[in-house]
Amino acid sequence: MLLGVALFGGTYVHLAGYPTDGAAYTAGLSGVYALAAMRGRPSMLSGGWFSVRGAVRAVSIGVASVNTVAGSYVFMTGNREKDRAAREQANRWGDG
Repeated sequence: MLLGVALFGGTYVHLAGYPTDGAAYTAGLSGVYALAAMRGRPSMLSGGWFSVRGAVRAVSIGVASVNTVAGSYVFMTGNREKDRAAREQANRWGDG
C-alpha cells in the first residue's frame, strides 16, 4: 500500500525536471513491489493462480516487471545534461 504512495514521489521528481532520475526512482520501487509480490505464495484455498485474484496478482507483477526494465533502460541511456537544458528552458521557478 505504501509503495503506491511512494511512486507519486517518482512522478514528482519527473515533473520537477529530472526525468532520468525519476525513471530510476520508479524502476527501483517497481522492482521492490514485484519482488515483494512474488515472495508470497498464492493460497490454494482461494484458487491459487487460477482465480480472479491470482490473475490480478500476476498482471500486477508483470506490469511492475516491465516498468522496472523500462525505467532501468531510461536511466542507463538518459542524458542528465539534456535534462538540465530542458529544465533551464522550461524555467518553472523563475530566474531566482
